[in-house]
Amino acid sequence: MKKGQISMEYMATVAVLIFILIPFAYYALSEFNDAVKINKINNAVQDIANSVNAAYALGPGTKVYVIVNLPLGVSSLSILGNREVKLNYMIHGTTSEASATALPNMQISGTLSVNSGMRKYEVEVLGSGCTVGTVCVQLSNS
Repeated sequence: MKKGQISMEYMATVAVLIFILIPFAYYALSEFNDAVKINKINNAVQDIANSVNAAYALGPGTKVYVIVNLPLGVSSLSILGNREVKLNYMIHGTTSEASATALPNMQISGTLSVNSGMRKYEVEVLGSGCTVGTVCVQLSNS
């Protein structure tokens, strides 16, 4: 065999291997990015719920600020059933949700922006006696 023929066969083999591995690498990277996005979303929801719990434990008049990192694809951030923080997001055209529950026997209200990036939210405990139907904890954009 000639040196040139061996070099061409080696380059052809390497090229075929690269073309076979590229789709696998793309898939793995895509799955990794999705996992990071879901982790950020779960952390954001849990951080908001933890801030609500911490502020509520400190009593009326308490203001706490929570900073969360929202990734692209978040469609809504809402309060469900007056004590559950719920975040809807979209990955690859499929809508999913992440939620975290605050302490029982507390009412939470608020409207929060869902623009991607670092968001700062204010958590404020209102009133001294919380009864069903009254707002105990107010969430707002800061």
